[in-house]
Amino acid sequence: MNIQDQWDVKFLDVVRQSELKRGATREQLLFPDSEEVEELMDDYGYEAVLEREHDDELEDILGEELMELMERSVFSAEHPRQQLISFINGLGFHLLDWIVLLETEFGVSSTKFTGEATKKMEKRLSHFPYIDRETSIFDVTFGEAIELLERVTDGAVRIR
Repeated sequence: MNIQDQWDVKFLDVVRQSELKRGATREQLLFPDSEEVEELMDDYGYEAVLEREHDDELEDILGEELMELMERSVFSAEHPRQQLISFINGLGFHLLDWIVLLETEFGVSSTKFTGEATKKMEKRLSHFPYIDRETSIFDVTFGEAIELLERVTDGAVRIR
């Protein structure tokens, strides 16, 4: 993708177009316990989940809304294993995901994300993907997200 072509597009749309989180819903991306679901997949395996052996445990973690979304998009799909993997990959959006998105989709050099710059990001965006109490990164444009990145790193990470 070309950065300039995406400048005025909602950050959510840019993320949903990426290989990393293709097609993920806003609710999936804002899900805070993605690591817990990944651990469950590691413990039980995809096949056991597809055989619906752990629905109660999954619903406890995901909540009713995401569980219903998973039921609609995974269990009724033609290729449920692939859909399950996509669904799980779509859960959560962390600072590392933002960095990977910029590197893989926009060719931003990983050398820009020094340890110091990453620590500033973690400290100043401690509730990421929320950028303040009510606004998430998905509520701003891609250009605003880049400006935020440059600002929180005191210009150490320059994209433009």
